[in-house]
Amino acid sequence: MAGRSPSGECGLPSPSVQGIDQVADELYALSPDDFRAARDERAAQARDSGDKTLARAEHEVLRQRAEQLDRELAEALAAQSRATRALRDAQRSREAAVRALDAATKQLARAEQRASRLN
Repeated sequence: MAGRSPSGECGLPSPSVQGIDQVADELYALSPDDFRAARDERAAQARDSGDKTLARAEHEVLRQRAEQLDRELAEALAAQSRATRALRDAQRSREAAVRALDAATKQLARAEQRASRLN
């Protein structure tokens, strides 16, 4: 595009100057709103440079990183779900232990009352 600065409108260096992984790291460090604008800027820079291989590679890396983040999020949600179930089970076990202790305490109190009547 005419009028585009060498560093791009977003102020980011040209993707041809940096490694694709570094570009992906920078893009994924941005907020979702800023990500879209910066991603589009990177794609435009790659197209403008005429480096179709770079544009395709950059797109592929970003797609792979998005899929990786999706998998990591799914794994984190599954771990949270397991932790929630474990906490619920522990709570139920604690409640059962408290009920058993309460029953044993009442049984002991009744036994002490009977023993005191015998004396």
